[in-house]
Amino acid sequence: MTKSMQTRKLELVRDTIYDTAMGLFARKGFNEATMEEIADASGVSLRTVFRYFPTKNDLFGHALGPYGDALVAAVGSAPQDMSALELVREISLAGVTFAISQPRLRLVMDIIRRNHPARQSFATGLVDVENRLTDALASRMKKSANRQFQPRMLAVLTQMGVSLTVNSWVSGEFKEPSAAHRNVFAQLVRFCADDSSEAKARGRLRKNGKPPLPESEMAAR
Repeated sequence: MTKSMQTRKLELVRDTIYDTAMGLFARKGFNEATMEEIADASGVSLRTVFRYFPTKNDLFGHALGPYGDALVAAVGSAPQDMSALELVREISLAGVTFAISQPRLRLVMDIIRRNHPARQSFATGLVDVENRLTDALASRMKKSANRQFQPRMLAVLTQMGVSLTVNSWVSGEFKEPSAAHRNVFAQLVRFCADDSSEAKARGRLRKNGKPPLPESEMAAR
């Protein structure tokens, strides 16, 4: 559907305010930059800023709403026969795809890294995303509101997968986000396999009353 001229104008004003605020947050700090300064630098009134963003937290977390939309949409479009790990991988890839499409991603990450209040603000916004994702997963898995442990766990794993992938890519550890994403989940699978081996070893210990052999000694045999 084609957007109306009024809608495009409103989006332009909103994006201008957001881009200006990110620049001020980067230069002055999250706490130090005021809403008045953001309004002046954006060329709009303070009332207009508050109309779009009631609080500074709303402004800084502006992209988290569409990010949550992308994750929830991925839950709805994922095939029903996916395993839990496949589902987390699929949803997190949608989150990564959204994140790297944001032109201010690196700037926002730098602000978060250098500014504790900004980090707290962003973390608060991520809790809302986690709750939305948990609800979507619970609906898919037909879990009731008071039995959401598994959906919550999958939501947390998804957010972790997105965060680790984006950080690996931004830091230059991987040139391609897809390669960073594959590495994150290869490590996760390996970790789960190691944990399973450790659990089996503990089971042998309880059964035999003897400590399992060290890995080096087992390898030597």
